[in-house]
Amino acid sequence: MARTEQERWDTALHEAAHAVAYLVGGIGVLRVTIRGWGNQHMQINGKVVRARVCPEQAPEYIVALLAGSLGPMLGGLELDHPDADGGWSDRDKAYDIITWTNLGMSQQDRVNLMFTYYHQAAELLAKHRAWVLRVALALMANTTLSGKDVVALRPADI
Repeated sequence: MARTEQERWDTALHEAAHAVAYLVGGIGVLRVTIRGWGNQHMQINGKVVRARVCPEQAPEYIVALLAGSLGPMLGGLELDHPDADGGWSDRDKAYDIITWTNLGMSQQDRVNLMFTYYHQAAELLAKHRAWVLRVALALMANTTLSGKDVVALRPADI
């Protein structure tokens, strides 16, 4: 099934937000792509992302996951939009990691922590909006970028 240009743009914003948030959080990015329907992915250090997360990295990883789910909002897509499917799985992963790294914490405390990480992700995107948009535009033109490409797109004033 062919994607519309709007779907490609929303995916580019989603993946660009992940890439920028990972880099800001000190997590290396090997590549980011919007190639394929249902195959949009980002490889971090060439490994499965979750297998590489340790408790010390969990906050940065969670913020990066949530930044991806918020990324399409930079282009006007609402968070609960039916096309924002990737965001739902990212939020599920984030909550799982919160649970995994905070055993014994009440469910309400985990939900509160999730909102704290959402706020951090929104702040990160606001601060790095120009970078996310540059990466998304480059993904629209090239489909796949290396981590070095993403770093090179960082505005000088950030």
